[in-house]
Parts: sequence; C-alpha cells; structure tokens
Amino acid sequence: MHPDLTYSLTISFHSSDKSHAVKAQLKDWLVGKGEDAFVEGEIDGLDIDFDYSGAESSQYDSLGGDRSPLVLYKFDLASLESLDKQIREAFGDQVVCEVSKVETQSWMEGWKESFRPFSTNKFFVYPPWESSAGSSLIPLVIEPGMAFGTGQHATTQLCLRAIENLMESQTSIESLLDVGTGTGILSIAAAKLGIERIMGTDIEIDAIHASKENAAANQVDIEFRVGSVESGTYSLVIANILFVVIRKLFPELYRAVARGGRLLVSGVLVEEFSDLKVLAQEFGLEVKQHWELDGWIAVMLGE
Repeated sequence: MHPDLTYSLTISFHSSDKSHAVKAQLKDWLVGKGEDAFVEGEIDGLDIDFDYSGAESSQYDSLGGDRSPLVLYKFDLASLESLDKQIREAFGDQVVCEVSKVETQSWMEGWKESFRPFSTNKFFVYPPWESSAGSSLIPLVIEPGMAFGTGQHATTQLCLRAIENLMESQTSIESLLDVGTGTGILSIAAAKLGIERIMGTDIEIDAIHASKENAAANQVDIEFRVGSVESGTYSLVIANILFVVIRKLFPELYRAVARGGRLLVSGVLVEEFSDLKVLAQEFGLEVKQHWELDGWIAVMLGE
C-alpha cells in the first residue's frame, strides 16, 4: 500500500531576464543528481489531462513556459528535504523552494486521466484502474506511484520493442540488469518473456517501492535494490536514462555486460546519436540495432 501522504518540492524562479538561464542550469543540476522525474509547471487542481496529440511547444506553454516552476514528488520526506537543502546551497536566492504535503489518494486521483493503456507487439500495458479484458496480448499492469509513468514515454516503448526483438531473435538472455528501473516495467516485461535472473536498480527509494509493488501485481519474482550499476555481469544491461547520465555511467555499464552480451541504452535524443556512437566505439562496442520514436532513440550495443 502507498503511504498516506505524498510530499512535493516546488522550485520557483524570480521573474527576470536571467530566470530562463537559471532554470536551465537547475534542470541540468537535477538530472546530474539523477533527479530527472520532475514536473514542468504548476498543476492546477492536479488536473493534467494532457492532449498528447498537440505540439510539444504548446504543451510547454500551457504549463507556464520558461518561468514555470519545477515540482518533484516523493513519498520519502527526508530525501526531499535533503534535496531542498542542496538546491538552496547551490542556487541561493536565485530560486524559491517550498516543501508541502498532500494526501496520496488525492494526488493519485489527479494523475489517472493522463495514464492510458497502450500496446506493443507482445504486451498490453495498462494502469490498475483500467482492464486488460479483450486483449489477447500479454497483460502488463503498471501502477506509476512516484516513479512517473506507465511506460507511455517514447524511450520506454522503444526499450520494450528492443527487448521483444531480442527475444524473438532467440538470442540467449540468461540475466538482465535494469539500471534506473523506475516503475520496474522493463524488468517485469523481461520476466514475462522468460528471462529468469533479473536485477532492477534505482537511486530513488520511491521507484523501488513502486517497482516491487508492480512485480507483485504481475506475479513475477524480481530483485530490486536502491543503487545504480550493480557488481557482476549480465547478458543484457538496460539503461533507460538520459544521455547526460549514460555518459557518466558508461564505463560501469560496459563492465556489467557479460562477454558476448548486449547493452541497451535509451533516453537518447536523435541529435545525440552520433555522440553515443563515438562513446561506444571508445569501449569497443558498435551499434547492432536502433529504434526511433518522437525524437528519441534506443540503441542496442555489442561487440
């Protein structure tokens, strides 16, 4: 069960010519800390029934544009207060931070309309308030919790497609490490496709909480730990995280891939693809396959 209270940290910016630059610096700072699950803009009354068909720029403007606040949500108050302190020390009076609380049930209700079922070649992915009835695909029920998302983001869908393709090619995948597991969706999908030894990691306690609950709901046995790149080697290593973080972790990700194994990275923008290929070549890896969706790519790397 979820805790009764959800905590939020709202980071606001002063109205000035420099606010856009400060906000960009703070977003980079948050991503560098592994805090990439922040919300852009105020959510009035927790109603975020987005029109996904609209242009990204219009959605951004509807959330307040350049001077809109950033909001982070967590169940763990201590970790949010620690982050609040670090931001104040790093950015001083350039930002205004406020920690508040809301009943978790109210928070969850406010997000429901934005989470919609979708299908891949093998899976029907849906949140627990929907139903898989009528679908002949493998059911994959995902409760987003504090990990933000049931898999709708392009990078996650690309990773699901990559895992499906890898299994269809009859490549032997005996073990998997899912770095930045979030809701656990990729680990759970892999378990349902027959991969037996799976480790999911995330630096967020709330993500591990969500992934464990999702694994139980899907009746699969997966080990989830708070952390980053675990020791040992794996047939398949997945890093569905932003490229700025992938770049920093790449030596560790490379060492985690077993001989003859594969490294699947996503969270990479199309314009970052060439930089990724150069980085991979430095470690003797080459692109085996890549997939593109909505300006994002997922890349399968191997020797």
